[in-house]
Amino acid sequence: MHPFLKGVDWEHIRDRPAPYLPTIKSIDDTSNFDEFPNEDLDLGLIFAIK
Repeated sequence: MHPFLKGVDWEHIRDRPAPYLPTIKSIDDTSNFDEFPNEDLDLGLIFAIK
């Protein structure tokens, strides 16, 4: 286990309240996510950089 997570009580983690509860309007509400531009990505450039 990573040292950062060593102090987490995994046995009782679901008993603790969540640190943040987002407000949602419906099952498909994405208002809590940032806008992402709808543009094509040049994947050739990404795969060329290794």
